[in-house]
Amino acid sequence: FSGLSWQVAMNVFKAVGVGLLQSFMSVGIVCTMAFFLGMRMMRQNLSPVMTAVDKNSFVNLRSDIGLAIAIGGATAGLVFTDAFVGTSPLLSFLEAKAAVSSLVAVACGGLASSLGFLATTAVQALNKKRCWLDSNFKP
Repeated sequence: FSGLSWQVAMNVFKAVGVGLLQSFMSVGIVCTMAFFLGMRMMRQNLSPVMTAVDKNSFVNLRSDIGLAIAIGGATAGLVFTDAFVGTSPLLSFLEAKAAVSSLVAVACGGLASSLGFLATTAVQALNKKRCWLDSNFKP
């Protein structure tokens, strides 16, 4: 769901006229909620037919929240590729301008997502001293 919702959210926040930081945070929150909702729905629907998918429980709820936050950070990173929002001078190399080729634009999107995921996961790890993959993760 987050892959479907990030561009819609970005377009809405761009139309409203919010700035770079507000777009980054808003898209991140929307995509975090969308990914979490999709993941919990898939667990509910797939766990009866696929033994490798755990049923919804409080234990995997905590790690699902951590993963959703990390994915939200990755999709929020895509905001920095949008030339119409106004990019931070430090991240201007991620901006996919109209003059670049499709391959370069894809590379910018991949790098922006990777940096968003890495930054979010690093903050989680530094803050909680553990990662969403750890069985004892508590968001």
